[in-house]
Amino acid sequence: MMIRFITITLISLSITSASCNQKSTKVPIAEAEIVEEGPRIPDSFTAALDALDAMTSENDREAFRHDEVDMSVVPKQMGMQIRNQWGLWSDSKLQNYFSERGIAHADWISSAIFEGWISRLKTGNFDEKAIIYKYAKLEKEWRSWSENPVLKTSSEKDCYDPFDDQQEK
Repeated sequence: MMIRFITITLISLSITSASCNQKSTKVPIAEAEIVEEGPRIPDSFTAALDALDAMTSENDREAFRHDEVDMSVVPKQMGMQIRNQWGLWSDSKLQNYFSERGIAHADWISSAIFEGWISRLKTGNFDEKAIIYKYAKLEKEWRSWSENPVLKTSSEKDCYDPFDDQQEK
C-alpha cells in the first residue's frame, strides 16, 4: 500500500513539475494531452474523467479501484493539480461547464470530478446528474453559510449546520 501511495505521489509531483515549467515542451507520456501553451483542458465532466485516466497508470487506477491508496492525501494532491492545470480558478471551458450547472468554485469542481472518476473506476459508470446536484447543493449551502457562519451561538448544539437539511436557519 505504501508503494502505491509513493507511486501516485511521484506521478502527481512529476505532472505538477512539468506543468510549472512553462518553457518546456517535453512532458511525461502519462500526462494529459499537451498543446503548445500547456496541458489540454477538458471541456466536460466525461472529458475530465478520461483525462484523469490518461494521467494515471493502470496500476494506479487499480489501486484506486480497490481502496489501496491513502485517500486522506492523494485526492488533495490530485485536486490541487487539476484545479491548477485545468484552469478551474479561471475562465476555462471546464470551469464554465460546471459553473453553468451550479458549481463555480474550483474546490467543489475538483471534488465532483474526483468523485465521478472514483465511481467510474469502481463501477464502470458514474451518475453525472447526481454528482453535479450534490456539489451544486453543497456549494450553495457553503456560500450561504460563509456569508453568515454563526447564526446561533448559545451552544454547539444550537449552531447552524449547513449540511443538515432538517435544521431551521
